[in-house]
Amino acid sequence: MTVRMRGFLILAGSLVAGAGVYWLLFDFLAGAGRVRLPAYPLALPLVGILIGTLELITGVPIRQLDEGWQKLPGYVKAPVAIVGSLGFLVGLVKLLGF
Repeated sequence: MTVRMRGFLILAGSLVAGAGVYWLLFDFLAGAGRVRLPAYPLALPLVGILIGTLELITGVPIRQLDEGWQKLPGYVKAPVAIVGSLGFLVGLVKLLGF
């Protein structure tokens, strides 16, 4: 199995799991009354979506990407991490419509 195919499978499985958890938390259980549940279970599918997307786009296993990231000096990692995190959060907010 190629890295891109594995990334696609991780991405697709995480999307399905995320949709299932979202439905379970905000539709099925919320319809049972005034139940307020935190959205923490959605974090794991989001991590899978990120890993699958990175592997699908780059064609490099996540372990090699992590090794390269760890070799970068701190003055490079910090700005890239901040800009990447903010970009991801803005995209997520726009996608979910908050």
